Amino acid sequence: MNTALLRSIPKVDELLEKADRCHCGENYIKDAIRAELDALRQDILSGVRQELPGEEALLEAIHARSEAMRRPSLRRVVNGTGIVLHTNLGRAPLASGAVTAAGDTSRHY
Repeated sequence: MNTALLRSIPKVDELLEKADRCHCGENYIKDAIRAELDALRQDILSGVRQELPGEEALLEAIHARSEAMRRPSLRRVVNGTGIVLHTNLGRAPLASGAVTAAGDTSRHY
């Protein structure tokens, strides 16, 4: 474990002073900084990273992460299958064997 490298990770407050907060609120930036630093620590502890990224690269990664955090998680999609799987809107088509089995079962009552 590279403890010297872990100790040299910048502090949240230091990065917060330098981060661009024009497009995001301070809470998004703080959360993004913490998440980015956690990922950096994990990379160091797992041996993936042997040196810290430059300050500019770190700030760019923080900005990208904060932008991703601001984006809504729900997205519009197009259902190109033509099948609606929702109990209020319709049903999925049954396989022909299932239709036959359901018909056979209903005749016995």
